[in-house]
Order: sequence, then structure tokens, then C-alpha cells
Amino acid sequence: MKLNYKDFNTLTQKEMCKISGIGRTTAKRIAAMRPYKEDNDLFKVKGLGKTTLKRLGVEKKKKERKKWMKHPTLCDDVDYPHSCFATDTKTGQLDFFWRIPRERRLYFGHEEESRALISCFATDTKTGQLDFFWRIPRERRLYFGHEEESRALIAKILAEKEQEPILK
Repeated sequence: MKLNYKDFNTLTQKEMCKISGIGRTTAKRIAAMRPYKEDNDLFKVKGLGKTTLKRLGVEKKKKERKKWMKHPTLCDDVDYPHSCFATDTKTGQLDFFWRIPRERRLYFGHEEESRALISCFATDTKTGQLDFFWRIPRERRLYFGHEEESRALIAKILAEKEQEPILK
């Protein structure tokens, strides 16, 4: 008999008790820990051993190890997880992400998501501070990487405000 986690999500306790190696207590535990999202979840059930699951055709899958790499400029011969690296958009250098200002980071392996995050930054024309654009009033935002277009937009917003009639 070949089963997988989907079968354990649908089987009743009576049906599970009919399976060799699964008693009433184990069937209750299986039902209590539902829903299962993958075969490895079944190995967490107390009383449901590796041998029983192997006999039922459920094999434990090993998790994929994180990708590791050496720092491109340091000669320390240490492997680091790839998630600690980012590319500086200004210099094009690959380095530890904490050494690169947040608004210039392209995270290694997640470049597209990083570009979307960078587009969330703007400079406040009043304070000169870099922050998320939604924290800055619209008429003071200089969008990161789009400063010229932002200046034109600010001028347009301020011109519209001047033309609005003052209501009393």
C-alpha cells in the first residue's frame, strides 16, 4: 500500500486503524495534527515511526541546504550563507548586506524583489532624510532614482495648491 500526506488528511480514524502499524491512539494523534502539507509532517506524529511510514511508501525528504559561498574580497577562507550578500547599486560591488546602505542594496538571489523595495524610498526635501515614501508628505517627496521627475511633480502639486480656492 502506497500512501502520502494527502491520504492521511482524508482518512477517517477507523480507516487508519485498519492499516498495519497504526493503532487507535496513533490514529487519534494523526487526526489531531491535521492538516499535513508534506510527507515530512507525518514524521512528527508520536507513535508513527520511520519503519511504518517507509512500509506505507512515505519517505523522509532531506531539506535543501542553503547555498554557501566565500566573500569575494576577503581572504578569510570562510563560507558564508548566500543570504548575507548584496550588491551595491552605486558601485556594483558584492559585499555583506549590512555594509551597504539600505536604499542601495540588491540582495543576492533576490534582485527583482530588492529593486521593488528600493523604489519605496524617497528623500524629504525639507529635512534631507531618506525614508519610505509613504512617511513623507507628497509635496516633499524626491523619489529615489527619479529625482528630476519628482521635482517636476512637486512643482505641479504646489502649483495646484496655489490655484485652489480657499474655503471658509
